[in-house]
Amino acid sequence: MRIQHFQTELCSRIACRLLVPDLRGHGLTETQDEGDLSTERQVKDILNIYKALFDENGDEEPPYVVVVGHRSVCF
Repeated sequence: MRIQHFQTELCSRIACRLLVPDLRGHGLTETQDEGDLSTERQVKDILNIYKALFDENGDEEPPYVVVVGHRSVCF
């Protein structure tokens, strides 16, 4: 099972948006610094994606986020 199947199924059941990025050094994403694949670095990357998607200076509150991790070996 691929993540796209899960994404399609979940979004058909509830009103949500899913963002499924390849994190630094994982999937098809390359990195300039293989030495920094720490949890802290990954969290900063996810936060930067969130900030890029939702205007922090807007009038509306940014949406709540639920972060779910997975490993391809779990499927």
